[in-house]
Amino acid sequence: MNINQLYKYCKFVAIKCYTAIMSIEKVLENHKLRVTRPRQEIFETLRCASRPLSEVEIATATPTVDPVTVYRTIELFMKLEVVIGVAHGWKQRYELASMFRPHHHHILCNECGRVEEIQSEKLEQFIRQLGINRGFQVSGHTFEITGLCENCLR
Repeated sequence: MNINQLYKYCKFVAIKCYTAIMSIEKVLENHKLRVTRPRQEIFETLRCASRPLSEVEIATATPTVDPVTVYRTIELFMKLEVVIGVAHGWKQRYELASMFRPHHHHILCNECGRVEEIQSEKLEQFIRQLGINRGFQVSGHTFEITGLCENCLR
């Protein structure tokens, strides 16, 4: 990557980060809720995460926020559709909803817990067509694949 490409990428990331931070403030203000430091820290932790996080991982990543506040904030963010839950077995993990990042799905390893994002327009088209074929107007969906990753198969 040359310097111009790197500059453009960094500028893009900075704009995306600024937009996301402004958006969480707007969501909270639209619901007549205060923008607090703990809410911003929890949002920022989820924004920077490369995979869905458990409540314990979020609490560990935000040591200045009381664990009870973390749990209550996640519950609030779920109600406001700021975050979505990603089920992996009996464990629930959380990530930002599609208003803050592109829509995607996951493939999860049952052995080591590895999580990868899947973005596929073909899959989205298939889901829309499946709804049409069944007489449904699709308003949302979840799609997760579970199994064993290549490392755990060895």
